[in-house]
Amino acid sequence: RLAIGTPAQQIQVNAGATAPEWYTSAAAASTWVKLGSTVLGAPANNMDVQWALADVKDFLRIYVWAPAGAGTIRRYLSFFDSAGNVDIGLNYNTTFSTNNGALGASGANNGINGYDGNDEADFIDVSCSLATQEKLTHTICVNNVAGVANATTVRECYGKWADTTNEIRGVRIWNTSGAATYAAGASVLVLGTDL
Repeated sequence: RLAIGTPAQQIQVNAGATAPEWYTSAAAASTWVKLGSTVLGAPANNMDVQWALADVKDFLRIYVWAPAGAGTIRRYLSFFDSAGNVDIGLNYNTTFSTNNGALGASGANNGINGYDGNDEADFIDVSCSLATQEKLTHTICVNNVAGVANATTVRECYGKWADTTNEIRGVRIWNTSGAATYAAGASVLVLGTDL
């Protein structure tokens, strides 16, 4: 009869396949860590999150919350390069679909397109494991229309940063529609992990 094990132990069959035994599994090889976050205390056009070059990760997960602000926001995602400078040159490309409709494309832009609206949550995954490769993104934008009778609007975006010399040291979520601003309380959270 097998005695009670210790917390977090698991049961496995022993090497001789003759009896069960307790074992402690190895720690996960990679984990998600918080690289940074920002919450706007006042309305603004940009939300930046940056981290040190030593903290660069192979994969990013970005969460954006943009409560209703002043006017319609045209949301873009841009990246900070290895030197810590934001790239808002024409180095981005996006393919997108709204509510599973026809594909649209937007090439040679100064950011990866999101959804033009407010009261929205964005969920962004980024593959950025090598400085020498273009960085690929997948975004789900969920735009709220108030009231239980109104369905949300969903935009799915596939984008890339066509930079092959830099690692990603930060993100900028920004508004290209000059008349509108993100409301106070808008926020960005960035997590990262390695292979």
